[in-house]
Amino acid sequence: DATLTNRVFIWGAAIEQGWQHPILGAGFNSFWIENNAAAAYYNMFGSGNTRIGNGHNGYLDVWLELGFVGLGLLALII
Repeated sequence: DATLTNRVFIWGAAIEQGWQHPILGAGFNSFWIENNAAAAYYNMFGSGNTRIGNGHNGYLDVWLELGFVGLGLLALII
């Protein structure tokens, strides 16, 4: 599947949402919860029954939750 089972659409929407808090992110383990920055994703695919718990991309998830600061620290550790 060219869209990697629709992950490309999730990544695009998550990156767009992530630019609201690019430096420090939304907070550790708080981006994908229902009441925080990703609340829009719960209704992203129309029915509202789709629950997205992560971005299926580790680097993207680190950036969304911890921003560029966290991503930079991860790069130092790696």
